[in-house]
Amino acid sequence: MSAPTRGKRESRAAGSGRAAPFTWLACVGTTLLLLHGCAGSSTRDPGQLSPEAEQAYERGSSALESGRYSDAIPELYDVLDEQPNHTLARYNLGVALLRVRQYKEAVDVLAASHDPEVRRKKLSRGVRVPVGVDADYMHALGTVYQELREFDKALACFEGAIQDDPTHLKSRYALALTLEAQGELEAARLAWIDYIERDSDSAWTDGARKHLAAVEKRIAEQEAETRTP
Repeated sequence: MSAPTRGKRESRAAGSGRAAPFTWLACVGTTLLLLHGCAGSSTRDPGQLSPEAEQAYERGSSALESGRYSDAIPELYDVLDEQPNHTLARYNLGVALLRVRQYKEAVDVLAASHDPEVRRKKLSRGVRVPVGVDADYMHALGTVYQELREFDKALACFEGAIQDDPTHLKSRYALALTLEAQGELEAARLAWIDYIERDSDSAWTDGARKHLAAVEKRIAEQEAETRTP
């Protein structure tokens, strides 16, 4: 966990895109590859907060770090009420909402759906995110879309995260899982192979190999069915 600094508090347990193993397909309804603690972002937030909003940000981020997600939410909403372009507060709020399973609210926050002051950019599949967000941010939004079973939008976020940071392994893992969940087996097979080539020796790799074997078995079964008269 990175040391907090004024105006930017980070807690990126995955470090360089790596996270603890998780099998979403076996645990439908739980949160896939969830970021631990507060959000981290490479974005510099424009403008200065008022002393009151700065204190709200510190209280909200501290509550998030200590796992008091419901306490963090109103504080971080207060920050965005004053400064909608405060990307770190927006990300931290999205993670807190994700933790308490308020998925629709998390989408609204992370996509800045109701904030016309926030400039947004297009990803694929009609997804928009605030300009300048990093791979962790897009991964968090993708995780929310997974929970809502909006898999196309989740894929757009993970693809955007990978484009932003090709070393972002948790987005590559999530991409493969989502393709598998959709039944896009050949694409999932290639995504698992790609993941294993990039991460050949970690706790995640065992899970990736199991998923690859399961996908290849399903592909073989489908091919056998098509050959059966």
